[in-house]
Order: sequence, then C-alpha cells, then structure tokens
Amino acid sequence: MFKRRKREDSKQNVSKQEIFDKLERIENKLDQKVFFDDVFIENIEEQDVLPLIKRDKHSIRIARQALKNIIEPFPNFETIEYSEDFNWDVTNKKYGQSYQLYIQSLRVVSALTVEYEHTKKRAYLEKAKIIIESWMEYAEDNPQSKMIWYDHPTGNRAQTLIHFLYQARTHFELDGRKYFNILKAHADVMSNPEKYNYNNHGLMMDRALIIIGRVLKIDDYITTGLNRARETFWFSFSAKSIHLENSPSYHGMVVRIYNELEAYLQTIDKSLGETILNYLEQAKRYYSIIATPSGVLPEIGDSSGGAVDKKIYENVFDYELGLTVMQYENPKPVYTTFISGMTHTTHKHTDDLSITLSYGKDDIFVDAGRFNYSKSPIRSYVTSSRAHSTLFIEGMKYERSKDNRFLREIDITSYFDNDAYTLVKGKNEAFEGAGLYRTVIQLKQHPVILILDKARADDHEIGQNFNLHHKIEIVNHARDEARLRLASGHEVLLKQFNMPEDYEIVEASTTKPIQAVNTLSFGKSVDTRQLRFKSQASDDYIFETMIVLEPELDVAYRRRGELLFINVNDDEIIINI
Repeated sequence: MFKRRKREDSKQNVSKQEIFDKLERIENKLDQKVFFDDVFIENIEEQDVLPLIKRDKHSIRIARQALKNIIEPFPNFETIEYSEDFNWDVTNKKYGQSYQLYIQSLRVVSALTVEYEHTKKRAYLEKAKIIIESWMEYAEDNPQSKMIWYDHPTGNRAQTLIHFLYQARTHFELDGRKYFNILKAHADVMSNPEKYNYNNHGLMMDRALIIIGRVLKIDDYITTGLNRARETFWFSFSAKSIHLENSPSYHGMVVRIYNELEAYLQTIDKSLGETILNYLEQAKRYYSIIATPSGVLPEIGDSSGGAVDKKIYENVFDYELGLTVMQYENPKPVYTTFISGMTHTTHKHTDDLSITLSYGKDDIFVDAGRFNYSKSPIRSYVTSSRAHSTLFIEGMKYERSKDNRFLREIDITSYFDNDAYTLVKGKNEAFEGAGLYRTVIQLKQHPVILILDKARADDHEIGQNFNLHHKIEIVNHARDEARLRLASGHEVLLKQFNMPEDYEIVEASTTKPIQAVNTLSFGKSVDTRQLRFKSQASDDYIFETMIVLEPELDVAYRRRGELLFINVNDDEIIINI
C-alpha cells in the first residue's frame, strides 16, 4: 500500500510547467518538420546570399566550360572532365591539395549561379543542380573523405548552396528535406569546436554558420558563429589593426570578410561591436601603407600580388606581427620592409631578418612569393630562407614555432625613427645553439640603406643572400661590390665594407637544387638571379653592407664600436647602433 501510494504521489508531483515544456518541444519538432518540408527554401532572402565570386572573365569562362562538362576548379587551374561517375577525390600534382580544396568548395557552382543571374539562362542552373546533387551523393557515400568537411570548403560550399537555392527555387521542385539536411550537416560540422581554428578559415565557417542559422531558424548557430567571429578577431589582429597571418593578401581578404559579415549582421539586428568596427576602419589603411611605390602588394609570406588605388607613405612598426616598413616619398620614393618574428605561423615563410627594397617604381630585392600550397619542391624552396634577402647558416635550419608568440626567440628588438634615419634591429635565436642578428638603417635625406649582420654559430659558414626581381640585370660584380641595372634602366650600387670570404651569382634552376626562381602567379615561376656572400661566423659584424640607390653620391663609411659615421656628399650622419 505504501509503495503504491508513493508511485501515485510521484505522478502527481509532475508540474504543469514540465508538461507545458514537453508539449512545446513536441510542437517545435512538428513545426521543424513542416518548416523544412514546405517553408525552408522559401525562407531564404536576398540578404542571405553572399556570392563567393564576382562575375568577371574568369567566372564567365568557368561557367561556359561547365556547360560542356569541363570543370576548372579555380581560375587558370588545369581543367578536368565532368561525367556521371565524376571522381570527387581527384587531385593534381601541380596544385597540390589546393586542387581538391576548390573541387570540394563547389566553386564551379558559384560561377554557374553568378552567370545565371546575369544571363537568366536556365541551363546554368540546370548544370549547377546536376553537379550539386552528384556531390551530395558522393558526400553521403564518403563521409570520411579528408577534404569534404575541411573548414575552408565547408564554409564556402555552404554559402554556394544557399546562393543556388535562392536562384533555383522558382525553376525546380527541390527536395526541401534533402537540402535542409545537407545544410544542417554543414552547420553541425562548422559549430563543432574540434573542427574550428581561430584563423581565416574559421572565420569563413562563422560567416556561413550565421547565415544558415537565420535560414534554418536555429538561433544557436547564429550565437556560436557571432561569438567565435569576435574571438577570432582578437586572436588574429595586432594592436595596430594588422592581420597576424604574415601576408598582406590575407589581411585584405579577412578585412573584407569581416566587413561583409558586419553588413549581414546589421540585417538581423546584430553587430560585431563598436570596438571591432573601429579596428576594422584602421585596418583598411594598411593596404595602402604596405603597398610598394608602384602600388602593388609585396609578396611577403603567402601573398599573391594585388594593387591599391592610393599609396600612403607612412612607417609601420608592428612588434606582434614582426614587420617594419620604412619609407618616404620625396624626392624619389624609397621603400624597405624588414621581417623578424611572428605571432602566428599561418602563411609564414622562413623569412626572418629578410628585407625587400624598392626605389621609385623599381622593385630591387623581393621575396620569391608563394607559388602554390602543395608539397612540391618549388613550394619548399620559395618558403625557405634561401628564397629571401636574408641570412642563413650552412647546415642549420630553424623552426617556425607557435610558441614564438610568447618566447620571442625571433623578434624585432629595437626600432628608432628621427629626422635623419630609421633604424630597426632583429634577432633569430630559434636555431639550436646559434643565432642571427641584423640591423637595417634607412637614411632619410639620402637614398642609402645600410645593413649590419652578426652571427653566433661556431664553425659554421654564414650566407648573406639578396634575391633580385627577375627584371634586374647584374652589370658587374666582385666580392666587395656589385652594380645592378633595374627594369627602368637606372643603376644602383651594393658595397661590402667587410670583405666577404666568398661570393657567387646564383643562377636559376627548377631542378635539384631548386634556386633563384620567383613566383609570377599561382603555380607559375620565373627565373631570376641572386647575389650571395659568405663568411665565417665571428663575434663582430661579419657583413657591413651598403646599398647606394644613386651611385654618383660620394659616400664614406666607418664604424667605431657601436658608433657609425656616414658621410654623404659632405653631410655627416652619426648613428649609435
């Protein structure tokens, strides 16, 4: 009797609120079923469409080729034939995993959809639908395939699917349940913290996750995407509003994504917040500052060119990024960059203590560029120290460590700027039992650059490398001097005040050992030449190098301990280093 009454009491203790909550959950499930069957696709609004690409000559070509069953995964990549039994895991040796990344992103579908918007020719949407549903069958059968749910293609593909659905819904009877499920699968992957990285790929996922959250009416996706996008900003930008992934190109891309995301958030009454928006406003100026005097972006890290409308002549010193830009405009532009250090390793080359140099519209010392993202021999070379204008230790390499954010083994150790000159110092102590040290001084009243190099590396030879722009001609050379003719015909002089033990002109080779090649575009290289000087490490400066950008200048140089005396046309400048 007692036990039975207890059970009855237990039933009576269920509150009305619990019953109401349970009924609400059931109603929500029923509403969701009706939603994805009948309303889901109609719920997509124009504001939810953020096309991944703009219509241009490349997208037109890609779309037209797709109608003929030819897929070009990315502009100027090698094409592949599309068929009913298309191999979605296709790879390409030349482009490495980038080929598979853009295949899985369904970038070709984005081109088809954009071309439909312009021409209103249904054939483009029909081909897009065929390709999408082929991919959906593949994804269902190959859930463990490496690149399907990789962060970059997952985020971009989700946006492409929404773009397609918005345009296709008036032309086809689409399976709402099927498309609901595939978008939700994307959102579940993108909201998984184990799949998330606090970088530009993570931001791509946040953008897509927020849009899917609004389209599918799942607020948790919106909240997750927005919170992570804010966190990623503080992890990814320096206090000076510069993106920390070691590449001017990626700075511009990430700023654009944040601006697009903010515009979208405004349509759903949300925002990244006033502080982040103020930083983004400052970040817009960086493109114009980092651009060379000819108005193009230097190929630092994994940059790939690009141009600016307006050039700003302003120095940059960013300790977190490990970058210094020294420049002035008149009477003729002089532009020098110096790399030393990192906060993130993403898109980072072994380019520490390297410089680039431009005079007027001529680029003199350049980085070799990115070439591609594969594990190809040329990619390995262009990311190495020997592809940059820096120092290297024969027989030794150093690691690009994420811990440098805290340990600062590679660092800018000093920066000083006055009316006469700008001085920057850097160190690279990431070698085991060794270190490299460089001081770069750019005079302001005269077009002269001075480079002082030290090395701590017992019984090792030190190489001082200068990677030339491919249009530069070496007119004459010796151990203590070289004269360079620039693309414009102007000549500059490189002088060594400590006689190097050896020197060489490094000629181009695309076979082992790969050397002296620069990147023209993705997967395309061009031959160049390098100046390379060699000496044994010592306790004193082993290289004291001056670049005189106007060779007719009368320049004298001497050093007494840590004091430099530079006399240019009877104008003496004293520098305490």
